[in-house]
Amino acid sequence: MQIGKRHVFAAPLLWGAAVIATSNVAAQTPNQMIRIATSKVKLGMLSDYQEGQKLLNAAYKKAGSPWREVWSSSLFGEAGVYVSVSPVSSMAQFDSPSPMSQMSLEDRLKYQNLSRNCIESTRYVLGQTVDALSIRSQRTTPPKYARVLNVQTKPGKQVEFESFVKTIVLPAMKNAGVKDYWVIRTLMGGGVGSYTELTIFDKWDEIDAIL
Repeated sequence: MQIGKRHVFAAPLLWGAAVIATSNVAAQTPNQMIRIATSKVKLGMLSDYQEGQKLLNAAYKKAGSPWREVWSSSLFGEAGVYVSVSPVSSMAQFDSPSPMSQMSLEDRLKYQNLSRNCIESTRYVLGQTVDALSIRSQRTTPPKYARVLNVQTKPGKQVEFESFVKTIVLPAMKNAGVKDYWVIRTLMGGGVGSYTELTIFDKWDEIDAIL
């Protein structure tokens, strides 16, 4: 199988400033569909990006979203990359007005202007967590760090890859004491047979056991 690049994202700035305060990782439903947005922010425009995220988070809260997470690149990976994740209840959700409709006209124009000025590009992916391949601690507090591994399997090798994760990777993660390891299968917006593996942790020494 072909393995994508490894990226590590952290959010020491955004957990308090840009992520929904009532964020509850344990609120995810079984095999939850999620929307992943990966943005490249222009150098020197971090404050504008965070200001825009505050407006967007307020809109998500008004729209009734149970949680929304944001990570920024830290020690590894490309600088200025931000990843936001939010739940998708069903595809019918996209037939309804977006959370931005909860903003006042003034805030909507402000958010659009901030985003236009500070974001170089954004890629959106719809994925679904695969609980049979994942470990969940049911934690109710947001993690400090997340290791993100993007995987692109060869054509027709999805079943083989999932079997490999279930029989080899998952037991190894459990033996290493990993408490949260999520496998997300791409449904739309990415290559056929692509996955995102997410390992969340609070201290760097937790990663030693799985490297």
